[in-house]
Amino acid sequence: MDSSVWILGEDSGLEVRGLGGRPGVQSARFAAGKHVERLLAELESIEGEGRRARYVCELVAVSPKDEELRGTGILEGRIA
Repeated sequence: MDSSVWILGEDSGLEVRGLGGRPGVQSARFAAGKHVERLLAELESIEGEGRRARYVCELVAVSPKDEELRGTGILEGRIA
């Protein structure tokens, strides 16, 4: 690998309180294309604070000198 390039990585996921923080970083593989349907099915008997959720995105950049820069974005809300 060229030692003069930056390396950039990203991961994100939806964390739902009533599901113990799931699906989290497994969000992309959570429901094989039926994400909304599966999420609503799993939340069917959960109300109130259990429907609190947040979308979390983490971005990491590593410099050619192995310096690490990080950024995190969080959007909080509720699954209706």
